[in-house]
Amino acid sequence: MWRTIRHQAHVVVQGNGRRDLYVFVDPNCPFCHTLFAQLQPLIGPRHLRIHWIVTGFLHPSSAGKAVAILGASRPLLALKRNEANFRRGRGHGGGIAPVPVRGRWARALATNNRLLELTGPELVPTLVYRNRAGAIVIHEGVPMKPHGLLWTIHAIGQARPSS
Repeated sequence: MWRTIRHQAHVVVQGNGRRDLYVFVDPNCPFCHTLFAQLQPLIGPRHLRIHWIVTGFLHPSSAGKAVAILGASRPLLALKRNEANFRRGRGHGGGIAPVPVRGRWARALATNNRLLELTGPELVPTLVYRNRAGAIVIHEGVPMKPHGLLWTIHAIGQARPSS
């Protein structure tokens, strides 16, 4: 599964560290929004490279927002815009306007949704990483205490050239 995710997922990469964290998110997911915000100050100091795997299934506008992010000329900027303008409560969700779901990016979204299904129940956020011992770890939800986010990041092994 690790190899499949690494080679088939359509990702938005953030950071340039040696520790790879793959995170399945939905543009309208409030828990994904929380995780996104919590990870931002940790990317540089923790040597992280986050591969955001954007899916779209939670709400009717999720797929269109996911395609807007994946198909943007600058996907990371589009993802950040979605998160910066996120609204909770009535009329909730990511702050990027949905676009029609068709063509290349519709297929990319379908691939990402299928890869999420491989991890188990369709839950977002889902974190996938290889730990220091080389085992694949799948964590559903935002890491909470006692094994909080810092513990999770500390457990991520450094990328190997052949992995």
